[in-house]
Amino acid sequence: MKKRYSNFFEKLICMGAVILAVIPLLFVAGKSVQVPEEYLILLFKRPLYLRMMWNSLIITIPVLIGQLLLAPLAAYGFWQCRWKYKEILFYLYMIVMLMPLQLTLVPNYLVANWLGIQNSSLAIILPAMFQPLGVFLIRQQIQDFPQETLEAARLDGASEYRIYRSIVKPNLSSAIAAALILIFIDNWNIVDQAVIFLERAISAAVIRVSLPDFRGTAGYLLCSVRFLRSTSFIDILNGTGLFDTGNQYVRCESVEGKKVR
Repeated sequence: MKKRYSNFFEKLICMGAVILAVIPLLFVAGKSVQVPEEYLILLFKRPLYLRMMWNSLIITIPVLIGQLLLAPLAAYGFWQCRWKYKEILFYLYMIVMLMPLQLTLVPNYLVANWLGIQNSSLAIILPAMFQPLGVFLIRQQIQDFPQETLEAARLDGASEYRIYRSIVKPNLSSAIAAALILIFIDNWNIVDQAVIFLERAISAAVIRVSLPDFRGTAGYLLCSVRFLRSTSFIDILNGTGLFDTGNQYVRCESVEGKKVR
């Protein structure tokens, strides 16, 4: 009986926490759809908002593709390759990840100016493709991968790249999906990089920087409470859609029984 009551109160507490988390989202969604004229102005009469959203996607999508290709390979290299000072280099890599963003903006600015990509999206995309967060998350999960599976694949004549492609990477989907979701949120909400590396022209601005300067047809600022609710609801849909897509991969998977294909 006591156990039954205990389970009931645990479920009640969890339900209360879920309700408290969902209420703000429902409030924003309800207030946003109450005035359809705002969406008409936002999406059709003033397409600059879509242009700013597109500029954000131009930066975010190449970063995600680069991380998807490079982060698992780098994590596999840090895990399997045996060479001197590997751990020291990895710890230095982690120190860079823990540094405040403002400390890395100056060297990034100097390198972008030297490469001639200042006032270009590449000045933001290239450093973000090599940020250490994805490598760190994937390497932490790959540590528990059984070495016996890799040794058996090597005895069968599989190359290192085939081992990585056919055995290791399929079992890293949860870590890769989690890393991509965090990296998407980080790069979608950039402010400092956009202010420093991009022009302030509306045609090149990202949504987080230029939204306060977005003016309505009558010349007044559209950043009213209702307008911000509408744009917040659109951003919530973006993040929710990405999480729902990656949710099937964000789970622990067994590596037992995997074979080289």
